Amino acid sequence: MNKEQYVRQVTRHLNASRLEQKRIQQDLLSDIDVAIEAGESWDEVLKRWGPAQEMAQELSENMDLPSKKSHKGLIIGILSGVVGVIVIGVVLTHLLAPQQISLKDSQHFDEEVVYQQAQRVIESMNNADFDAIYDLSNAKMQEALSTAELKENWESLHAGSFQEISRYYSAEIDSRLQGDYAVCEVLVTYSNQPVTFTISFDTDMKLAGFYMK
Repeated sequence: MNKEQYVRQVTRHLNASRLEQKRIQQDLLSDIDVAIEAGESWDEVLKRWGPAQEMAQELSENMDLPSKKSHKGLIIGILSGVVGVIVIGVVLTHLLAPQQISLKDSQHFDEEVVYQQAQRVIESMNNADFDAIYDLSNAKMQEALSTAELKENWESLHAGSFQEISRYYSAEIDSRLQGDYAVCEVLVTYSNQPVTFTISFDTDMKLAGFYMK
């Protein structure tokens, strides 16, 4: 299955107008291209995103679209059975963002600084230092996020001990409604199972969005 076929399958599962489906197709194809430019293969992107129906459910949840009857009730999408999902602020706006550019070309973010900050977030999770995550967050995140929720969601993943960062890519998201954000997607290998973190930072390098699955 190529990327165009996958994207068409995703939108067929969405309870959206044809115009909305076309826009979403364009956004998803743009996302795929960003990932490929960052070094991933299409097969790796497909494995990370999961089946088309599950991706459609994720989009439905984040866009507040009514689910089709054939969809199973998922936590926030991307796959059934996933626990420990936190979606705050601009989480997953990289899937629907109007503009995306490489951090190498960014005028708002330093690529290395973003990577180091993403590492700090992951290290804090590895050490169960949820207070550190809270301190790294911006005001909106702090209003919506509690250390108790972080602890509960993280422990429910049963990831095991940290092994390595297996894959990383990042991009700048330019949203007219929400401003500029750096979004990182990091695949981390643990002893029990891999975990994918989607981490967003605002221009002050404060944590503005956090998602793990």
